[in-house]
Amino acid sequence: MDAFNYHSFNHLVGDVSAMLFSSSKHDIMKYQVSVSLLTQAIEYVRQHRALTHAALSGEAYDRKQLVNVQSHLHHCAAEILKSRVIGKKVDRISLQNQMTHLVDSTGELTLTKSLVVHGKVIRQLIFQIDEQMLTAMTQANKLDLAGEYNDQWQSIMSAVDALTQYRLAIVAMHVEPRDEVLVNRAKMLYSKLMKVSYLYKGYHPNLEACLMSLEKHTKAENLKLSVARQQELYALCSEISAAVIEVYRQTTEHTCLKVFNACVD
Repeated sequence: MDAFNYHSFNHLVGDVSAMLFSSSKHDIMKYQVSVSLLTQAIEYVRQHRALTHAALSGEAYDRKQLVNVQSHLHHCAAEILKSRVIGKKVDRISLQNQMTHLVDSTGELTLTKSLVVHGKVIRQLIFQIDEQMLTAMTQANKLDLAGEYNDQWQSIMSAVDALTQYRLAIVAMHVEPRDEVLVNRAKMLYSKLMKVSYLYKGYHPNLEACLMSLEKHTKAENLKLSVARQQELYALCSEISAAVIEVYRQTTEHTCLKVFNACVD
């Protein structure tokens, strides 16, 4: 086979291969729906964490709202289990068990344990979203989008982990106040959020506002340990969490749209 025909043949094979492995837009929509379900589950876990934290801290909270959020968690867990698009069945069962455990253990966990357990569930949900995204890209033959998306995903996960560590340091303030630990955790979180902001490829006002608020807590001279300050810092963590998850939601939506548009009709 001469050079011209050889390259023509390879080009033809590539075109046929792309057609065989490209998903229809209907197929990709199933992954978009599963990502939305998992993202909604994260929001309910976040709401549950905030309400149980208030209850465990002796602060005022809306009991009816807590019951409502628990109901939503049960519903989301059931929907995740039913979805054959989301991971393997064993993974769905694990997620359902973890989410229902949050409800069943309400009031039984310590502040620290509650933060760890809620954070673990959120990370597992983000891992499942990532799996859905990569599967959709693979089926649509658009793995060229994976590099940029993976960098964004990694920055989100690093920020979530740093935020959990900062929360734990805040909760520990009333047991063993350690200014340097709190400041160092704030600095680490700030650097991770800056990375999220840089890789987001856009402007997010809530994330920028959180960065401005957090920056003053990265300086030891601005730290005054008290119950009021502890509540202020924890409230800031909730705002940061909301902003980071919203950035990730918008990132997945933007990437899903690119994948969707690349599909055959």
